[in-house]
Amino acid sequence: MAMLKKIKRATKQFIALPRQLYYRLSGSEVQCNICGYRANRLASDSWHPYTFCQGCGSEVRHRLLWAAITTLPALNLEQKLRGKIIIHFAPEPYLQKKFKKISQNYRSADFFF
Repeated sequence: MAMLKKIKRATKQFIALPRQLYYRLSGSEVQCNICGYRANRLASDSWHPYTFCQGCGSEVRHRLLWAAITTLPALNLEQKLRGKIIIHFAPEPYLQKKFKKISQNYRSADFFF
């Protein structure tokens, strides 16, 4: 199972590389604040147009949460999470990686992670 995830990630990065090169040369209008993906516009899902990041799969609510945690002084990421034990319910893979780097002990409360 882990090998399939590695192959999927490598394929996704291989396909995204020419697209990212094009946007770096031609200019881009949006950038994901979680993974840094740049594009002229974000992808659409069946209900919400131009809200889905093709780089990490984040949606508006995830990018808003990350922006709030990293920019608002009352929710200072370093102050609130550094050295703490975190239990993350329904973890998003892209936020899970960031929280694991910061916390002392990270646990996900999900069957699949």
